[in-house]
Amino acid sequence: MSKKLTLKQQRFVDYYLQTGNATKSAKLAGYNTNYQTLRQIGSDNLTNPYIQKAIQAKLIKDKINPTYVLSGISTIADTSKRDNDKLRAYELLGKYLKLFTDTEQDKPTEIILRLGDSQPMQAIAHEQADITDKQATNSPQLPNSTK
Repeated sequence: MSKKLTLKQQRFVDYYLQTGNATKSAKLAGYNTNYQTLRQIGSDNLTNPYIQKAIQAKLIKDKINPTYVLSGISTIADTSKRDNDKLRAYELLGKYLKLFTDTEQDKPTEIILRLGDSQPMQAIAHEQADITDKQATNSPQLPNSTK
């Protein structure tokens, strides 16, 4: 069960990751009160499980970046004898970060068959006959050798 953080809590997480200081992060996040209360808010925020999860998620996301993935793949490619599981893990991380994008060529071609309708099949048969005729006229003829 996940809970959305308030705007102040989200700011607290961001500032905490930058400063490492809960009291300063509470002040920067917009909690306007005295120093003692800021200390208490910072402490309370750090023990809040939802804020803890947000901090962990941002730490992981910051670590897993394109450089990390590509470096890992390079290391495995250079030094591994058989690390299929590790390579697959890096591939999944790369996909998660959208490092690998599909191009139009990689997408499957849609083929529509109309069963019971002879018109499309006749057109295909005529095209195939034209291709066969062109191949026959363009292919070099072998001379008949008589010995």
